[in-house]
Amino acid sequence: MILTEELASSLWKDRVLLTRAVKAPGPAYYGSMKIGTELKITSKAVIEERAALYQFPYRPSVGGASYSGISNIGMLSYSYSPLPEPMTVGRYCSISSGLAILDSHHPLTSLTTSIFSFRPNNVMLDGIETKGLREKIGWHIRDHKDWPRIGHDVWIGRDVTLSLGITIGTGAVLAAGAMVTKNVEPYSIVGANPARHIRYRIEDAGLRAALLETSWWEMPPTDLMRLDPSDPAAFVKNHQAAARRGDLRRYQPAQYVFSPEGVKRIPAAYAAS
Repeated sequence: MILTEELASSLWKDRVLLTRAVKAPGPAYYGSMKIGTELKITSKAVIEERAALYQFPYRPSVGGASYSGISNIGMLSYSYSPLPEPMTVGRYCSISSGLAILDSHHPLTSLTTSIFSFRPNNVMLDGIETKGLREKIGWHIRDHKDWPRIGHDVWIGRDVTLSLGITIGTGAVLAAGAMVTKNVEPYSIVGANPARHIRYRIEDAGLRAALLETSWWEMPPTDLMRLDPSDPAAFVKNHQAAARRGDLRRYQPAQYVFSPEGVKRIPAAYAAS
């Protein structure tokens, strides 16, 4: 699909930022992306309003699959690292530069882990017939694992590495340089190589559970302010009081659904909580 001036203008109105867009698009550029740029979308990806993808395209590990850089990302989340289309990032997330995903795999159960087992068309194997071997081994580029899933309100520091198949819980913090190979609990701060739990961002287990129960990221951002987001404990009390009054709303942000066939905008909607 092509980034047209019309699409760029619509994205800007919903504050969907591609590259470092800080003003309305002109006839030539949206941020640093040229109007007329072809975005080679290979799978479905949904971007919610007020989200930012600052870097394009996604460049994989050697042997991995490349993607356009369009990705599933929620409202008020941003990424300074290019992301693959199938990856999912929740709302209110902050992703720094240098994020790497271990998205390419060598076989571990065959005689050798080398290209001999799974790259029959590599020129180094000219004259050596290995076709059919990788199918017999059952090799898959990502070892049959899903892309990492990022919850809501996650902060990923600079130069973090993520393994495939893991989930980063809501409220978690991944320290700069962390090598994350396992699931991360909600509100856990992890760091080091391999990453380990350092402490909880919110130490009170009951408060952590209460915050998750509110699903506050589903509220309209304007409604968060009247419940005092500066103090998590006060926020929970105010949220509970508002729930008793029937004074809570859920908000489905406007969405841009990208696919190989094009892009479709779905308007925002409110609902009683």
